[in-house]
Amino acid sequence: MNTLTERLNDMTAEELVRELDTLYPERIPHISWSDREIWCYVGARELVKSLLVRFGLDNQTGGE
Repeated sequence: MNTLTERLNDMTAEELVRELDTLYPERIPHISWSDREIWCYVGARELVKSLLVRFGLDNQTGGE
């Protein structure tokens, strides 16, 4: 099995952004999440959204 480093080295930038979009999808925070968990998730999602726009993939995700 490939290590994470090997997998990342084999990915194009677009593939990496799509993988991040899968890991951090648009979602409503769960009621059990702390404020900090929400802020961290929102920050990660904002980064993914900006990368999707940067690579022109924002209209291809189907969820936005």
